[in-house]
Amino acid sequence: MFALLIQLSITCVWAATIGVHARRLLRLAHIEIGAGQCNGMLRHQLDRIWWWLGRAEFWGDVQRDCLQSLQLTLLIFLLATIV
Repeated sequence: MFALLIQLSITCVWAATIGVHARRLLRLAHIEIGAGQCNGMLRHQLDRIWWWLGRAEFWGDVQRDCLQSLQLTLLIFLLATIV
C-alpha cells in the first residue's frame, strides 16, 4: 500500500508538469481545443506548435520545472527510504 502511494505521488508530480507545459504550449500557439477546424487551419496550428517547440523561451521554463519535479521525486524517494 505504501509503495502504491509513493508511485502515485511521483506520477502526479510528473503529470502535473506535463499538463502545465502542454497547456502553456497551446496557449503560446494561440490554439483553442474543441473548435470546429478545417484541415488548412489544423496544419497552420500544428506549424505554430512546432515553431514554439523550437524556441528557447519555451524550453527555459520547461527545464526549470523538470528540475523541480526531479527534486520532488528524489525527496519522495528519500522520505520513503527513511520511513
